[in-house]
Amino acid sequence: MNDRYLITKTGLGRDAPVAVVRRAAEPLPVTVEDREEALAPSRERFPGAAFDESRIPKVKPLIERLVVDDRSRLWVKRTTRDGHTQFDVFGPDGRPVAVVDSPLRLDSWAPLRIEGDLVYGIVRNEDEVPFVVRLRITKAP
Repeated sequence: MNDRYLITKTGLGRDAPVAVVRRAAEPLPVTVEDREEALAPSRERFPGAAFDESRIPKVKPLIERLVVDDRSRLWVKRTTRDGHTQFDVFGPDGRPVAVVDSPLRLDSWAPLRIEGDLVYGIVRNEDEVPFVVRLRITKAP
């Protein structure tokens, strides 16, 4: 089980990395509900087919998405156990800058833009209707 991630930034034509990012992270288990939700479309499309569920990982990937903002900072998107969105933010040199939490679940497949202290993304309501949101990043009290 992986409980950390490593990301290496390498420049074109260079052998050595320009920056290395390392971070411990809690792996989230793939629940029975997660497995059923993922398999449901295939089961509907291919009724009666047998699926090798042993090939489904026991834990979710630590990283959902990588985004570079307008200041060349790397944002590593993870989702917490409670469904919130969490980013680990690193400077251009790979040094940790911040951890940013949002109570909203930003869509992992939709465009995401980060400019200054604003995050633009997509969330879905209970009916799965997508909405564009603009979130302002503030320091915790």
